[in-house]
Amino acid sequence: MCNRLIQGLNTYWLLVMVSAPEWINQASESQCYNSAFQLSDAAVRAGLAQLGLLQAAQSLPTEVKTMVAAAGLSAEQLGELRQAALDQARATATAALDLYTGKSGLSENGVENKAINAIRELMKQLERLTSQGEMAEIAQALMVVAAAEYGSSTAAGAMQWLSGHLYRCPNGHPYVIGNCGGAMERALCPECGQEIGGINHALQTGNARATDVLENLQLVAPESGSVSR
Repeated sequence: MCNRLIQGLNTYWLLVMVSAPEWINQASESQCYNSAFQLSDAAVRAGLAQLGLLQAAQSLPTEVKTMVAAAGLSAEQLGELRQAALDQARATATAALDLYTGKSGLSENGVENKAINAIRELMKQLERLTSQGEMAEIAQALMVVAAAEYGSSTAAGAMQWLSGHLYRCPNGHPYVIGNCGGAMERALCPECGQEIGGINHALQTGNARATDVLENLQLVAPESGSVSR
């Protein structure tokens, strides 16, 4: 299983990161713009498939992740590969759109292109994946804090603790309050400088429980297993 996973990742890597950019560039330089757009569309789709494979690898049970790490792919490396694949897919899509609106002259002349329309839709998927990746990073950081405060190394225990200790500042940045979870002192949000916390269990104006953040965390947090510290 581990070998097949690594083989699959290597195949996608060679296609998306090495071969596809060369093919697209050759088509563009030859002014075969429709071919360049079609290749870009295929490359972005392959990138999304690679991201799906990496996401599946990141959500494997802990014991399987250990085997994957032993085979040469640590959790950190999977994260780096995911970000690289996301960046490459976004760059490919952006370059195709720039070519369509610029050098090709097709957009200026009002010429529709099926591959470009498809790439625009794929860009929306990439933005959603970017948001999910950012939320996953926030989830991991918050769960490490929760595990330390709550004294539990399980994801379920950390999420339970966060449900009573997670708040957001007036600009929506999440923060946690330890101990009983009630606001007993004021501070400044490290992200934007707004006042956070409160006095005598009363939150500062504009602060609130981060229920929306919790809902998003539930979507990206592991359902079981331990929290990585």
